[in-house]
Amino acid sequence: GLGPGGAELQARYLLTHLPAQGVAVRLGTFGGDKESLALVAAAGVPIDRLTPKPPGVWPVRVVSAILGILRRHRIRLVHSCLSTFDILAPCLKAFAPGLEVVTSRRSLDEYLSPRDLARLRLTGRWATRIVGNSNEVAESVTRLEGFHPPALTVIPNGIPLPETLSADERARARQWFGLGPDRFVVSFPAHFRRGKGHALIAEVARRVRAAHAEAVFLLAGDMEVSEQYRRIAAETRRAVAAADLDSSVRFLGPVADIRGLQAASDASLNLSDSEGMSNSVMEAMALGVPVVATGVGGNLEVITDGVHGLHVPVRDAAAAAAALVRLAGDPALRGRLGAAARQRVAAEYSIDRMVARYVALYREVLAG
Repeated sequence: GLGPGGAELQARYLLTHLPAQGVAVRLGTFGGDKESLALVAAAGVPIDRLTPKPPGVWPVRVVSAILGILRRHRIRLVHSCLSTFDILAPCLKAFAPGLEVVTSRRSLDEYLSPRDLARLRLTGRWATRIVGNSNEVAESVTRLEGFHPPALTVIPNGIPLPETLSADERARARQWFGLGPDRFVVSFPAHFRRGKGHALIAEVARRVRAAHAEAVFLLAGDMEVSEQYRRIAAETRRAVAAADLDSSVRFLGPVADIRGLQAASDASLNLSDSEGMSNSVMEAMALGVPVVATGVGGNLEVITDGVHGLHVPVRDAAAAAAALVRLAGDPALRGRLGAAARQRVAAEYSIDRMVARYVALYREVLAG
């Protein structure tokens, strides 16, 4: 469904901007959060609701339902945006002659289960085009699935370029969180799921607070999506409490106002084991907030170390803390990195640029 995740956000951006480019588009989905679905509907995009658990064999029934939509509306191209449908969508071509199918890859194949990787290898052969959201992802697909250009192409994520944060807005955001101007504030926008680095938070915070007692970490992310999320959130809370950091690490839950979160922050932290192309990293950059991020996947493409942000090794709490301590002690560096990061997003990762690339791809595919 069109939920709160990064892939879903990119799908929403695409859906809401395609009609203005003269592309007739429909959304087929199991559901989603009300706000996302309302924004898509407001853009004039018809929404076809699929039954999450149709009777019978699940993949067969879902494919049958999608085929019905394709035939009723004479749809010539399907673009899948989530992993389950990246596996299923190419199968539609066996039942709909002339249909073109574009599938997505938004994470490194190294972190897929062997079963899902085998399925993607199999059905990917029937896709008209496979789109990776970063060069690192595309290289991973080539290495582990065996697909190459022109069947494989890269279209990076797009992010809206917001208004610059003013000093007054930053002050109001801090006041809302109950934070004074003397606090060094680090945002950590990441849902509580595997691979996001929550196990490191307590140690990173302990090391940063040892150098800057006024440091505070704002953890923003869903903790209730599944048992895995709840378990990771509970483990993180226990580690924070054991380190006597309850006053320095705040668990905010899902945060709709990302601008407000980043406006209150001096730096933003990413500790992911892998990234296709992180929306949260790009959102911080677009607002001019300097980012400390693991040097993996799309992070390596979006951020040049020491120019647009700072890279740290994966699962290295000491290195992450050292980078944050460096930023805490150097406001001028924070300003330079933040300004360069915003310019980087504006030049390379705007929504208009992303949508234009997809429109060109669709037209190329339909032209044969």
